[in-house]
Amino acid sequence: MMEKKMSNQNKIGVLAATIIGINAMIGAGVFAMPALLSSVVGPASILSFALNSFIILTIVFSLGRLALLYPGEGWGYRYPSLWGGHLVGMISSCLYIGGVTVAMGFLTQQAGVWLAQYSSYSASTLGTVVLGILLALVLAGTEISSWGQYLIAACVLVPLGITSVICWAHFQPSLVTPFVPHGYQSILTALPVVIFSLLGFESITSLYSVVENPRTNVPRAAVYAVCTVVGMYTLFVSGAFFSIAPQHFSAGASEAFSEVLVRVMPQYGFLKVLCSVGAFFAIFGTLHSMIWSVAVLLFDVVKRVKLTVVTQAVARGSITATTCVVITGAATLYCTLGIAAEKIVAMTPLLIVPAYTLSVVALLLNKKDAKKGDRFLAVLSLASCSLLIYYSLQSVIG
Repeated sequence: MMEKKMSNQNKIGVLAATIIGINAMIGAGVFAMPALLSSVVGPASILSFALNSFIILTIVFSLGRLALLYPGEGWGYRYPSLWGGHLVGMISSCLYIGGVTVAMGFLTQQAGVWLAQYSSYSASTLGTVVLGILLALVLAGTEISSWGQYLIAACVLVPLGITSVICWAHFQPSLVTPFVPHGYQSILTALPVVIFSLLGFESITSLYSVVENPRTNVPRAAVYAVCTVVGMYTLFVSGAFFSIAPQHFSAGASEAFSEVLVRVMPQYGFLKVLCSVGAFFAIFGTLHSMIWSVAVLLFDVVKRVKLTVVTQAVARGSITATTCVVITGAATLYCTLGIAAEKIVAMTPLLIVPAYTLSVVALLLNKKDAKKGDRFLAVLSLASCSLLIYYSLQSVIG
């Protein structure tokens, strides 16, 4: 009884879980959203964000239900393998790793774009240098402390909030119409772009083992976190669209949002530095943690490979976690230099969302402590995933 009481004291509440969920989703990629969404959907992106919040919650609730039924780490392999065995688990893991790696290519590109404002070197060169520095730090075992993670989150939220307020203070009614300049279909077409800015939400499901009364509190935290982040992003993106004419976003993701701001609102020159510092350090921190996380996942997948040559290589130390860090860095560099930003944004959900899909199938087929709403939730989540995959595929081949 004493042991149970002590363990409960170590658990976190709804507020802490909500903050963790917000930190998982918050990213510097949001500063690229106005440019990416301008040519796809325009002001109607508000509706794309609203629809994506619903999609995210169906996936989170499904993965959360599985986390309760099958406690443990490594959802990307474990849940698909429950119904599809080792092969399906490996496919799911590889898809997720591939998707995150491609996403890191976009972040590396953006690091170069933001630095290029203050340098004569090209964005690709600067991005490559940043990636090299990060790989060296990861290989040296450097970690970002918990307070550092909160600082990084603040570096995103403060510029985001200040910029949103200033943009809304310069609201231009003439920019509200046409509200759907690219047609109503564009609201769905924009779903992959919006989901890209919110990736990381799946981390919320890992909280079931550390939250008090997880059956009730984790879903609540998920709703609070998703609504908070989607609300902030919507406020920022819509403020940009309602105060800045669309032609200013013609350069797409190759131009830092801070440069657009200063060009349109020169009286707020401080925003260039504020947004640049926030975006760069957020990118730097996110990339640092992602490189290590992906390398760990990759090494786990390699150890699961049922090939004698691979098993022997791992056993004798020819393939190690360090090797996987180098491989991750090389793959990220390839994506950085070889794939356009807009294609990366479309490709990332096309790889990651199928991993969610293969996991959710386990809930659909589950017979362990099955509840009436499980299958309905699974069907809803699978339909949401199918919608994202369809429009991601259209964006990639279009």
